[in-house]
Amino acid sequence: MLERANFIICPEQKTETEVPWRTSKFNSRSWTLADKGGIPCFRKIINIEEDIETAVISCTALGIFEIYVNGQRVGADELKPGFTDYRKTVYGFDYDIKDYLKVGKNTIIAEVSLGWYSGRISFGKFGFLPNAFVAEIKINDDLYVTDEFWEAGLGGAYRNASIYDGVLYDARKNFDDVKWDKPKNTSVDCKVLPAALPYIAVKMVLPAKKVVVYDGITENETTFGEINTVYEKSGKNCERLELKKNNVMLLDFEQNLVGRIHINFKAPVGAKLIIRHAEMLNDSGEKSRGNDYAKGSAYIENYRSAAARVEIISDGETLDFAPYHTFFGFRYVEIECDNDVEINCVEAEVIGNKNEEIGTFECSNESVNKLFSNILWGARGNYLSVPTDCPQRDERLGWSGDTQVFACTGAYLCDIEDFMRKWLHDARDSQELDGGYGDVIPNVFKNPDNVNNTGWGDAGIIVPYVLYKMYNSVEILEEHYASMEEYMATIKARKPEGQHNNYGDWLAYEQTEKDYLTFCYYLYDLKLIKFMSEVLGKTERAKYYENEYARVRKNFADKYIEEDKITQKTQTANALALGFGLLDEKQTKIALDFLIQKLADNDYTLSSGFIGTSMLNTALSKHNRDDVAYNLLLCRNDPSWLYSVDQGATTIWERWNSYTIEKGFGDVGMNSFNHYAYGCIAEWMFSYMCGISPDIENPGFKTLIFDPRPDMREEIPEGREKITYAKAEYKSREGLIKSEWNALENGFEYKLTTPVETKVSVPAVLDKCTLNGRKKDAELIDGKYVFTLKAGEYVIKA
Repeated sequence: MLERANFIICPEQKTETEVPWRTSKFNSRSWTLADKGGIPCFRKIINIEEDIETAVISCTALGIFEIYVNGQRVGADELKPGFTDYRKTVYGFDYDIKDYLKVGKNTIIAEVSLGWYSGRISFGKFGFLPNAFVAEIKINDDLYVTDEFWEAGLGGAYRNASIYDGVLYDARKNFDDVKWDKPKNTSVDCKVLPAALPYIAVKMVLPAKKVVVYDGITENETTFGEINTVYEKSGKNCERLELKKNNVMLLDFEQNLVGRIHINFKAPVGAKLIIRHAEMLNDSGEKSRGNDYAKGSAYIENYRSAAARVEIISDGETLDFAPYHTFFGFRYVEIECDNDVEINCVEAEVIGNKNEEIGTFECSNESVNKLFSNILWGARGNYLSVPTDCPQRDERLGWSGDTQVFACTGAYLCDIEDFMRKWLHDARDSQELDGGYGDVIPNVFKNPDNVNNTGWGDAGIIVPYVLYKMYNSVEILEEHYASMEEYMATIKARKPEGQHNNYGDWLAYEQTEKDYLTFCYYLYDLKLIKFMSEVLGKTERAKYYENEYARVRKNFADKYIEEDKITQKTQTANALALGFGLLDEKQTKIALDFLIQKLADNDYTLSSGFIGTSMLNTALSKHNRDDVAYNLLLCRNDPSWLYSVDQGATTIWERWNSYTIEKGFGDVGMNSFNHYAYGCIAEWMFSYMCGISPDIENPGFKTLIFDPRPDMREEIPEGREKITYAKAEYKSREGLIKSEWNALENGFEYKLTTPVETKVSVPAVLDKCTLNGRKKDAELIDGKYVFTLKAGEYVIKA
């Protein structure tokens, strides 16, 4: 693609060389965005003398780009061309521009901002080089390509634009202010591939739900005081008002989201309007509680060095504006202006990859329903070009540990096959020469310690397996297999066994020995790649990995199992061994009993981190201890899934205690309120609670395993009432699956809609099983009625 055109650059552009995290800087109200003279712009003027039958532009950039034809924005794709390893791959876009053109003079302009290529978010991995643009324009039979006959220059209304800091937009400027000159050709080695995946788009628009206007600060015996509220309103169009000079308008969208603000306003010429974004409000004005300003104002320090703002200079006319070159994570925005301003509309545009949402869930517990909503919003926000860790601070990277623990949950919520296929392509592009996978993908880190870390590098093995299980993605296994083998070879060479381990069980309250975690993940990798080798007919490689597993399993047992007991006494250690299937029958019983007792002794709160949490409930239900799994799900104490729900969370938090009523905000150095990893519990909610699971022997839901686990607890810990019904829907490749169970006075009723043959297993509470009102002959195995159904709709009572 784009093989006949040259990448061109703007000679005037001065590249940035700052790398984040070198110093501790925290977002401040005193910051402003500097006018950098504009961003690189590229122009081609074309005179058309005949009727236009066809007209297509093929284009891309190193940096985020927008195309304008005769002043009109082209296309609805956002943040083009997305985040890739620009040393290897960039995605190109084709747009039909026939309706934008006219006979006579036509002006085609591209503007390119730093994006993921050369801003701070790149960490200098791509060399802090100038942004570049390439295009081929075919009008009828005439071809125009980027070359020295185009024009280039700095300028335009965007005076400063970057992902971390946001934008400075001067509405008084336009492309006529650019000092157009000749561009320079530049050599680019990466391949330009067609952008064929569900791309980044505005997925929905949320109105403001509440507005507060404040004028200054009132002292309240705390460090910063509290805001002096002069106006409040809720409901439709609550944001429509005249905002007085230096007053602050605080808008609440009642949902932490990822995207941008769309604003319509009118202010005098030269007036500067500032929009700050925040996930939380300061709760007291007290610095000892982590507050950064007055009670009731936007809490912004957790964005660290990301300024995360929009600054707009008015041209005196009504302006309708949304910043195209950045995105933010926020629930709240603060707006202020150095002059009176008429606010007509402020709404939040939710932006992310347009992955189809295919899974729904509901149960009798409203807090659990809110938890599910929080998980879904975490996926909506963090599935943006790559599966990011968080969307708001000076990070927003494709952390592979977060990716792998959430992968199966993500596949239940959304169709992520193409999205993750692109990410695995990124993984191969960024793969080290020795086969190592980075902690972040695309890997922008230069430190060799940020490669092959336990629980992070393993994503290159686990994610393909999940895609095969959920979608029957054989092609992905085929294209990724050689890469997986390179990875397995490099971790075999490391000692004691497998990867090195920078992170352990990240953010756990109780840490597990890192070498233990490394053994567990290496053994799990060996099991998965053996299986995937068999799927692909690579029997010799499968045998090799089987032998390697036996060798490593012996070393693991020698080091960490004494008298059939795991020597590591943490929730995570036992959950991993049970979930990954690393123990024999006797060891399994001992480990399960130990884990259950440890959880009970801890009042069913979670002492696990990113690694252990992903396996706790699935490990328990895998071994038929659903009662304990429900106790964990329904716990409300810190740390637990419902604790953040009780604190008002609308997404999943990075820390169990990112905010507590008792102590306030957690460590500002690393405190995201949209960090989806702990949302991995939704995998259990679909697969065990509602019983919707693929058959790994017939993947992609070509056969359904229907094995629901209703809440059958006999002993109910205080405050954790029984769930009396649950239902889920999942749009599989084979069709829509519906599952529902309801607790009856005696037994349970199950409703099932299945498009495929289904292996049913339901608890035998009653002395008989009925199917659609008639007695069903079923095997009774381990206390469950077991039988097979064809595609159809069924009501089962048992």
